[in-house]
Amino acid sequence: MAKKLCLASVIICLLVCILFIVDVSCGIPFSRANWIMDAVMIVSSLTILVLSWLTFREQDK
Repeated sequence: MAKKLCLASVIICLLVCILFIVDVSCGIPFSRANWIMDAVMIVSSLTILVLSWLTFREQDK
């Protein structure tokens, strides 16, 4: 069950990161409302993604 939760977290973080990268580059879906929010969300989603991936890899050990 823990592996499934880690993989779900990785997938969700990838989607959030892609969403905000698209917002920075194209202005879709938030019309570049605040670039600071975009940057913080990209950094935080990448951080959670790395932590989830490292936790997933530790599950087998």
